[in-house]
Amino acid sequence: MHTAQEHFPSDLAARLEAIHPGKSFLIQAPAGSGKTELLTDRILALLATVNRPEEILAITFTRKAASEMHARVLKKLALGLQENEPELAHQKNSWKLARAALRRDSEKGWNLLTHPARLSVKTIDSFCASLVRSMPWLSGMGGIPAISEEAGSLYGQAARRVLAMIDAEECVQALVLHLDVDLQAAEDLLVNMLGFRDQWLHVVGDPASALMKVLESLAQAMDEDIAKTSELMPMGWAAELAPIIRVAASHLDSVNSNEPHPLLDWDGTPLEPVFTQIHEWKALAGTLLTAKGTLRSRLTVKEGFPAKSAHKEAMQDWLDAQRLSADEWATALHELTLLPDELMSPQQIAIIGHLLQCLQLAAQQLAHVFASEGAVDFIEIAWRAGQALGTADDPAELLLSLDAAIRHILIDEFQDTSQVQIDLIEKLTSGWLPDDGRTLFLVGDPMQSIYRFRKAEVGLFLQVAQQGINGLPLEVLHLKENFRSRAGVVECVNDTFAQVFPARNDPVLGAIEYTPSVPFNAPGMAPAVLLHPFYYGDSVPASLVSQSSVWPGLGTHEGNNNEEGQQPYLAIAKQDATAAAENRVVELVKAALQKHAGKAHPVAILLRARTHLNRLMHRLVQEGIPVRAVDLQPLKDRQVVVDMVQLVQALSHPADRLAWLSFLRSPLCGLTLASLDALFGTRHHMPVPLVLVQLLAENHEPGTEAEDEGLSIATIAQSLPAAELQRVRAVAGLLLQRPFETGEITFSAYVESVWRALGGFVFYHRESEYDDVQMVLRLLDKIAPYGGLNPARLESELERLYAASSHAEHAVEIMTMHKSKGLEFEEVILYGLHRIPRNNTEPLLRFEQSEGRLLLGPIKPRVSQDKDPVSAYLGNRENKRSAYELDRLLYVAATRACQRLHLFAELQVKDGGVANVPASTLFSRLQPLMASFSTVLPLYQSATAVQAGPANVAAVSVAGNAGFGGTLENNGHEGQAYYEVNGLPLLRLSASVMQSLHQPQNKSGTASGGFANPGEAWHFEEHYEAQMGTVVHAWLARMGQDQLLGWTPERIRASDKVIIRQLLQEGLRPEQAAEAVGRVQDLLLNCLSSEKGQWLLTHGHARQEWELTDTFGKVLIVDVAVSGPEGWLVVDYKTARKHENEPQAVFESRLKKTYAAQLQAYCRRLTALDGRPARAVVYALDSNAWIEI
Repeated sequence: MHTAQEHFPSDLAARLEAIHPGKSFLIQAPAGSGKTELLTDRILALLATVNRPEEILAITFTRKAASEMHARVLKKLALGLQENEPELAHQKNSWKLARAALRRDSEKGWNLLTHPARLSVKTIDSFCASLVRSMPWLSGMGGIPAISEEAGSLYGQAARRVLAMIDAEECVQALVLHLDVDLQAAEDLLVNMLGFRDQWLHVVGDPASALMKVLESLAQAMDEDIAKTSELMPMGWAAELAPIIRVAASHLDSVNSNEPHPLLDWDGTPLEPVFTQIHEWKALAGTLLTAKGTLRSRLTVKEGFPAKSAHKEAMQDWLDAQRLSADEWATALHELTLLPDELMSPQQIAIIGHLLQCLQLAAQQLAHVFASEGAVDFIEIAWRAGQALGTADDPAELLLSLDAAIRHILIDEFQDTSQVQIDLIEKLTSGWLPDDGRTLFLVGDPMQSIYRFRKAEVGLFLQVAQQGINGLPLEVLHLKENFRSRAGVVECVNDTFAQVFPARNDPVLGAIEYTPSVPFNAPGMAPAVLLHPFYYGDSVPASLVSQSSVWPGLGTHEGNNNEEGQQPYLAIAKQDATAAAENRVVELVKAALQKHAGKAHPVAILLRARTHLNRLMHRLVQEGIPVRAVDLQPLKDRQVVVDMVQLVQALSHPADRLAWLSFLRSPLCGLTLASLDALFGTRHHMPVPLVLVQLLAENHEPGTEAEDEGLSIATIAQSLPAAELQRVRAVAGLLLQRPFETGEITFSAYVESVWRALGGFVFYHRESEYDDVQMVLRLLDKIAPYGGLNPARLESELERLYAASSHAEHAVEIMTMHKSKGLEFEEVILYGLHRIPRNNTEPLLRFEQSEGRLLLGPIKPRVSQDKDPVSAYLGNRENKRSAYELDRLLYVAATRACQRLHLFAELQVKDGGVANVPASTLFSRLQPLMASFSTVLPLYQSATAVQAGPANVAAVSVAGNAGFGGTLENNGHEGQAYYEVNGLPLLRLSASVMQSLHQPQNKSGTASGGFANPGEAWHFEEHYEAQMGTVVHAWLARMGQDQLLGWTPERIRASDKVIIRQLLQEGLRPEQAAEAVGRVQDLLLNCLSSEKGQWLLTHGHARQEWELTDTFGKVLIVDVAVSGPEGWLVVDYKTARKHENEPQAVFESRLKKTYAAQLQAYCRRLTALDGRPARAVVYALDSNAWIEI
């Protein structure tokens, strides 16, 4: 019997070969294959052979990856100190290698465990910086300047310097005129190109020759496209087609003699694969293919094939014979129709020449800007590092010294390499010879190349695999074993992505064919991959909705009037599908956190883009689920940061009226709009601080101001509510001190002291909010240590920062798919796969750099809407690269899962079938494969049953579940006794209630013959009750914040348009909003006219819409909390109304029973704040009932 420790990977031979210290390798390591383990084992093996540890250079692309690799090597060396061999199989070889490395360490006296810095593990950027630092006079920089991670402002300075040369430089004049004298467009173009200058600097040294190279490269790229198509054409195609097409061409020429058909004289020789024959290739495509690129199914006289002609029959036979194998060559032939008919017009060639000259000027001016600012970007560091090394034919002293010092180079994530980095590697190895003992070890996975926005070129990996580097023999090894995921995940990923990825590699366009993995782990519980589709539309077949929902037997009930054999349909709104998806995620996350309680990373939600999160994170927080969001929410969008930034700007700029008024209105001061208007409304020319100074003056008397000021500050102050006057004077006393101007304390320290004194850390008391504040303070230390804040820079710096996430160890992690690369989680939820990304704006200039060539399209005039054929061709190539990378992004996301993978998409149903999602979505890759996944059917919060056709909607309201309809282990079958809707328990509806749903209903939505049984869980009679309640709560909170100043019944009655707009924003349809607006106004008027309501909305110690968190991080939102001498009073507004014939006592008992647990939790949280007792009340607005809990 074999134990788990004796289970060896199927690719063990390749892994052992890869650590051979005398050979060079290129390793393709798919997701989960343990490449870091292999890299660190390789370093240990090399340590046992070198004379100094510095002879080994390991390079990766991020500081985090470098730190992890360094730590992993040290951990393995520490393992080697153990005398006994480890029991785990995967540790045994590492232990042996570590023992050998430690023996070498002892022999040479390195003491690596004491001096770990001798292990050279660096990022590519830090390595380049070290080269510039080593030889500053060779690099041309005179020393190492500061490295700016946001160099856009430096590019802007250089671009404006170039545009300032418009009177002296003809090329600048020509460029600006071509852009219709739009100087901003010209600046943006130059700024954008400077950000990619490492891709064109090697070309524009001589603009005249560069122009010829650009045109040659463009023609060469088109030749290659035509050559690929020629290679894909079926055997004997030219000889078979030529006689047929000649007859068709002759017929067309007889009808239209304006221009001879390009294939009229075709002799049957295969068309030449060159751009000069593009007209012939396009004519061939027009004959064989439809406009959509598919083989013609019928031939007409328009193509030169008259009815019943012999050549038509011959062509039809040829097409029919090709149908089963034509997809690839037909697609390639169709794409040739997108090529331009000519390279460029003389005018376009001229403007490209002027642009190249402008780029040369821009590069020169940027060098001057770098020198004057003492800062550079990463591109400059890499470029100067290359300059410092010299060339292979003329090596600098630094290159010669490195050639002697470095014997082994290891590079991680090699699929993300750029051409500049390849050039650097080629220089470092230019003096190496085969079998001289020096080695190159490159590891990566082209299937995980997802950083084109960082200029990574996956084609370089394929190029090196085919050609090597500097003639060094690189043995290519493929790892296959997946140690991360259980067998079910691996097998499903294999089956899926073998069909998603392209059929063959293309280094130029970045197409990567799929390489399957072999699962190391056992299959585990099935299914491993679950598809969660959430359908919506006017007529969704009931078969697409879970039968454990509330409509079992719906298709056979008399009330639906369906003909026998017809299945029922459901009308489901898109927002209901989204809500159901969110609820399903909540259930899955809860289950995963419980199931994987002992794991470091139990569950993750991965998104394509930050904007795809919607309300999901708020829903998770509402459910008390700890959330760790990684760089998702921009720091500037957090409310605590909004308030702090207003404070900072007010303290920095006394004349910033908006900042001052915004802060005084914020919760940290809390002036009402009426008070702000009274104090500052008529004093537009007076800075706010001056008004505050007068407000603080002890001897200020009424009538001392100019008459045009109206009432004096003192008079107005006497009219303010006492609480507001007290607050504003306290705040003013703090804000008007400015000790940082004298250098007594730093500006950030002063801001923090003011924030603390104002109660900022009390009001914003969550740990994540504290971290957000600290991030702002650190930023102030960086950009304005002693004041003098530049608001534009503050805004720019905040744009790049993200809010702090939860510190909870056992939390759901939410991040973008790009951020997830290199990580793993027990369960992964791929959320929003149906989401469409933002449209990319058409650039003024299309360009690409590939295999050392620079391709430029003509610059589009600023106001022109015409699509240039060359730019369209380059745009099509770019779209292909993006599509291939999107395939790889989905693969990266899917392979993060260890135990289970969940796929989420919201899909529209049209004409009885699921509509295709756009090709730009991730789900478009999976939609053709839906039948191969284990599917969990959705449950909905609400839907409407309709007859077997979308036109006739029956008057049947169906209330459904919002939760997950089954346990994970039984593939979606019913397994829970109740669910939660909006945080409230909803029992599974009994058969009797189910029956009542199909009985004739009265106006209130309940079955005739009495009110709902209070023993059953109560459901809303209108499905928009919750949205209506949200709007009511928002208005009451605003009224309470204003303490009813300016609030009259007339104002509420006149606000119907605003209320309707808010109801529509909450998701109601126009007819629903029109019906609900009156009820919203009635509820507000009830509260306004009642004694209890007025007391709540004007109380000086009442907190409206107070957000609290419990000990588990769950957000509790208290409608009103009143602080009194006897403790806290918690009031919860409810918009519920009595059922028909329901006694008031039963109604109050029902509400009390429903909300008691929730309000008791609020009371416990308030008591925990200050130790005072708390009691709760439900305030039923419809009947003005005050219900003590």
